[in-house]
Amino acid sequence: MWYSRREANVEEGDILAVHLEEDRIVLIPKKLIDKSQAYFWSEAWQRAEQEAERNIAEGHAEAYETVDELIAALEQGPD
Repeated sequence: MWYSRREANVEEGDILAVHLEEDRIVLIPKKLIDKSQAYFWSEAWQRAEQEAERNIAEGHAEAYETVDELIAALEQGPD
């Protein structure tokens, strides 16, 4: 079966990894991440993001109208 680059979601200029598998050449699209943003895509950071999203969804987060309210709550400490 043949696919066009658009069907494979490969854009002109994309970087491709090339693997040889028996009698086939397999192309795998790779996306570059700016070095200053690489931490965000680490496994540990992504796990922490998922945990934070769960905590927010379960109501274990508070919102403050102002920075002063946030600082006051931090200075007060846990209930």
